[in-house]
Amino acid sequence: MYADVVIAKAGQHTYTYRLKDNMDIRVGDIVLVPFGTGRATGVVVKIHADFKGKFKLKEICARMFPEISTGGGRFELAEWMASYYHTNMAKVINLFFPSYILTRSDTECKFLANSDVRLTDRQQKIIDYLKQRKYRWIKQKSLARMFPGVHSDMRYLTEHKLIVCRNRMSARHPLPYEFSYIIPRNFDIKNLSYVQSAFVEKLDRELMQKISNVHLLFAVTGSGKTAIYYWLVKEILQKNKSAILLVPEIALSVQTILYFMGELKNRVYLYHSLLSSEERLWIFQKVASSESCLVIGPRSALFLPVKNLALIIVDEEHDSSYKEQDRMPAYNARDIAVKFGDIYGIPVVLGSATPSLESYYKAKQGLYKEHFISERVSHYSLPDIEIVDMKEEKSHTVFSLRLINEIKRSVTEGKQAILFLNRRGYSPLLQCADCGYIFECPNCSVSLVYHRKEKKLKCHICGYTRDIPDSCPVCNSTNIVYYGYGTERVKKEISKFFPLEDIAVLDRDSVRKKGEKERIYRDFYAGKIKILIGTQMLTKGLDFPGVGVVGILNADSAIGMPDFRAEERTAQLIFQVSGRLRKSGKVIVQTKLPEDTIFKHLLNYNYRGFLEEELKDRKEFHYPPYYNLIALETFSRKRDNAKKLIDKIHKLLLDAKSDLALKGPTQPPYEKVRGYYRWRIIIYYSDNDSDSVQKAVRSVLQHLKPSERKELFVDVDPSSMF
Repeated sequence: MYADVVIAKAGQHTYTYRLKDNMDIRVGDIVLVPFGTGRATGVVVKIHADFKGKFKLKEICARMFPEISTGGGRFELAEWMASYYHTNMAKVINLFFPSYILTRSDTECKFLANSDVRLTDRQQKIIDYLKQRKYRWIKQKSLARMFPGVHSDMRYLTEHKLIVCRNRMSARHPLPYEFSYIIPRNFDIKNLSYVQSAFVEKLDRELMQKISNVHLLFAVTGSGKTAIYYWLVKEILQKNKSAILLVPEIALSVQTILYFMGELKNRVYLYHSLLSSEERLWIFQKVASSESCLVIGPRSALFLPVKNLALIIVDEEHDSSYKEQDRMPAYNARDIAVKFGDIYGIPVVLGSATPSLESYYKAKQGLYKEHFISERVSHYSLPDIEIVDMKEEKSHTVFSLRLINEIKRSVTEGKQAILFLNRRGYSPLLQCADCGYIFECPNCSVSLVYHRKEKKLKCHICGYTRDIPDSCPVCNSTNIVYYGYGTERVKKEISKFFPLEDIAVLDRDSVRKKGEKERIYRDFYAGKIKILIGTQMLTKGLDFPGVGVVGILNADSAIGMPDFRAEERTAQLIFQVSGRLRKSGKVIVQTKLPEDTIFKHLLNYNYRGFLEEELKDRKEFHYPPYYNLIALETFSRKRDNAKKLIDKIHKLLLDAKSDLALKGPTQPPYEKVRGYYRWRIIIYYSDNDSDSVQKAVRSVLQHLKPSERKELFVDVDPSSMF
C-alpha cells in the first residue's frame, strides 16, 4: 500500500511513500516521513494500492497525534476548500492544526538495544553517547550540535533498531483568559420569552431528528440572542454532544464569553490568538478527546477537531472579520460553517441584528430558515432616532446644536453619551494649502493620518509612521493644513463644551497599552466616564445601561465609495451603534445625505426595509447575491510586473472561456498596498455558470509558472473592492 502525503513546508506538491506492513494509516492522518536529508511532518491525502513509478519509495516513519487527525468530515471539508478557493491542500490543511505542528517538531531519540550491525566510527560514538544517558530521551537538536549532519545516521540506526525516535510536541494548559473587568448583562438570561422559547424548541426538535438546516436568527439588538445561544448549547451538552460558538473577536465579546464560562465552567474551551503554540496544542488534544464541550473563538476555532459536534453558531454573522483577506485560502468562516453543517448533517445558526445581504437573500429563497425577532427583552425599548441635516447647520464644529443639547440633557440627568466616528487619529488629511500636495504613505496609495497625541503621521494600512513635516516637500511652504476629524480631534472639540466631564476614546490606537481597553470598559460601565468616543469597537454588542444619547458623526462618510458593499456596511454600523442605546433616550444621526435610503429606514429601525431596497440595486448591477464574484489580483513591487501578469491572466481566461463576464484588468482603488502594486480582474457569474467558471480559473492557474502563482491572490466571494 502507498500513501500520498502533503508536506506543508514543501508547497503544493504531494509526495508518495510506502506503508509498512500492518501500519494503520488513514486519509487525514498526520505522519512523520523522510524528507530530503531529514524528516518532515505531513498529512495523508490519499491511500492507494498501486504505484507505477520505477524508483524505490521511502517508508512512512510513524503516525503522529492520532487524536487530531483530519479524517472523515474534516478532510472532506479541506478538499472542498482547496477546490472552491483555488488553492492547494498544503495551505488549507494548515488551518486544521496548531500553527506550528506541521512545520516544526522536536524529534528525540534514545538507545534501544545492541546489535551486530556494522557501524561507522561516528555512529558508534552516537550510540556510546546515548548509552551514557541511561536510556533517556535526547533531543535531535542536542545531538546535531555534537554531531553535525546527524539525520542520516539517526535514520540508519533507527532502521537497524539500535535507537528509537519519536516526535514530541509540548502541550501546556492555557492560563486563564484575563478579564480585569466584569460587565454583567442586564436581563435574566435563563428566562426566555415566548418567541425565544419557540426558536429553541424548534431547533431542539431538529437536533433530536438529526436534521441539517441553516437557521438565520434575524434579531434586533437587545432581543436576547445570547440567551438563545445559551439554551441551545445547554441542550447540546445535556445530550453529551459538543458545539462551536464563533464570535468576531474575543476581546469584543466579553459579556457573552464570561456568561458561558461562568455557567458551564470546565466544559468551555476558549480559543484565541493570544494562546501560545503549546496552549493551542493542549486545547486541540482536549476537544478531540472530550465527549461533550463548547468551543468559543474567532474563525480559527471552526477548525478544531471537536468530538461529537452537533451544532455550530456564528454570532454577528455579517461581521467582516470572518473573512480572511490577507492570505490564501481567502475563506469566509460563515460559509465554511454552513458547508461543515452540510457535511456533518448538523444545524447551523447564523445570528445577527443586521444580517448580510447574502444570508438574507438565501432565507428569502428558502435555502435558510429565517427566524425574526423584532421585540427587545422586557425592560429594553427601541431608541428614538433623529436625523440631522448637517448642510443646514451653522456650527463650525463637527457637532450639531441638536447633538450638543442632547448630550447636555443626558449628562445633567446623570446619564452618559456615546459618540461614534469611524475614523481614528486626529485628522485624516494633511495638505499643503499653497500647492495642494497631500502627504501620502510611501508604501500605500492612501493619505497619512495625523495623530496629535503621538505627534506622528501614520498609515492605517501598513503602519508606516513619520514625523510631522515642517514644510511642503514640493513648494517648501509652511502653510500645512489639517482637514477632517478623527476620534482624537472629536475628543478635543467636545471637551470645549464639557470641560468638567471625564471623556475617553475607544479605538485601536487608544487601547494599545495593556489593560487600557479593560479600564475604559469598566469605568464607562461604572459611570465614571461620561462621554465615550469610539470607532467600530463600539458596535460589538457591549451592553452599557447608563447611556442616554448616542451621536453618530459623519454617518454618510462611506456612502458612494467605489465598493458595492459600502452602503450595506454603513447601514450595519449605524444600526448596530444605534442599538447600544437600550432604554429611553436619543440617537442623533448627523449626515449631509438625509435623503439616503439608509436613514429613511433607520428612522423606523427597519433594517429589513433597507435590505429589500439594496437587493433591487444589487440585481440591477449584477452584484451578489444575484451574481457570484471571483477577484484575481496580481501584486508585485514592480508596477510593470503586476501589469504583465494580469494581462497574461486576462488572455488565459478568455482562451479558457470566451464568454466570461469580466471587469478589468483595472487597478483597485488602492493601487499600492504595503509596497506592492496591484492589478485586478473581477469575474461575474451566475450559479448556473459556476462549474464552467471554476474550471476556467483552474485552467488559468495550471498555465502559470510557480513564480507567477506566488504573485497572484485568488479571492472567491470578495468582501471588499479595495
